[in-house]
Amino acid sequence: MIHIANATDSIRGDTAKKLIDFCLNNSKYMILARKHREEIPDLDTLIDSAIAKERQYLREYTVKIEKMDDCELRHETGLRSKNAALKQINESTRERIRMIEEYRRLKYEERDRVVEDLTAYGIVKKLITIGSLATFPGIFDLCYFKASEDLTRPLAEDVFSYPISFGGYDFEDAAFEDVQGKVWMTICSHKRSFDMRLTDEKYKIFENLRICHTMI
Repeated sequence: MIHIANATDSIRGDTAKKLIDFCLNNSKYMILARKHREEIPDLDTLIDSAIAKERQYLREYTVKIEKMDDCELRHETGLRSKNAALKQINESTRERIRMIEEYRRLKYEERDRVVEDLTAYGIVKKLITIGSLATFPGIFDLCYFKASEDLTRPLAEDVFSYPISFGGYDFEDAAFEDVQGKVWMTICSHKRSFDMRLTDEKYKIFENLRICHTMI
């Protein structure tokens, strides 16, 4: 699997259309995020699950760091010492968990109708998550739509369009999921960046699009 990201914060016009067409050709769903607004009956379960994922990531990344040589360590973390890298990831995880814990006090009063209202736009489901696929912190609705040219029109003009508006709703942080259920492309609207994971075969096709990018 090849991991790449954009090397420029401006992807507009013909280049944007080529990139979004590539996303559509390789995706079953487009996922759009919006800030959550209604009461969450199982909020504690959501928070406990998010914290468990942070701790699991910490364990896995700690093992990964321990196996790195000096060159890999500098490339991956920008640091020269494994102790410094481990300290950084531990502090970062503790801070993320602290921020997640604060959501236990959240209260909402609105009734959300996004699924009912956007049926005609091809919405399939809505998931409530802590953090979108590209942004942390925050509690988000991840809305899954059948990937279509109509919904991606704003992105085909400017990949980092914000907000993405239709049906009276505003969205951000578009992502794409393939037929195997893997999210392979994420876009962070406010950072004007994308993150993409491709097989060798699909990377060869992407490379021919001549879109400025960098290997990670």
